[in-house]
Amino acid sequence: MKILNSENNWIIPELKVSKSGANSERASIVEQFVLELNKSVGEKYLKDGKWKKVTAISPRAVAIKTSHLSQSDLYYFLSSCKSAKCGFRKCFFGSLKVH
Repeated sequence: MKILNSENNWIIPELKVSKSGANSERASIVEQFVLELNKSVGEKYLKDGKWKKVTAISPRAVAIKTSHLSQSDLYYFLSSCKSAKCGFRKCFFGSLKVH
């Protein structure tokens, strides 16, 4: 929705999004993962000799990656990722890597 202001310029009003859209306990855990993972968005890292930027991950992607874990395992995994010395993001993606 666009609004025309007094100077005849189009402005787009900011949308207010609720902080927590979680409607289950599992969804709230996934939301915590998303918040931690997206803290490093915009940082650069070196991969295959090229610099790349860290991009945001959606709650759906996290839910799919952790769908095989039970709820109690999710709590344990969240705490182990938070206390990892190598960093939350590296622990998350490294632990879920399929061989």
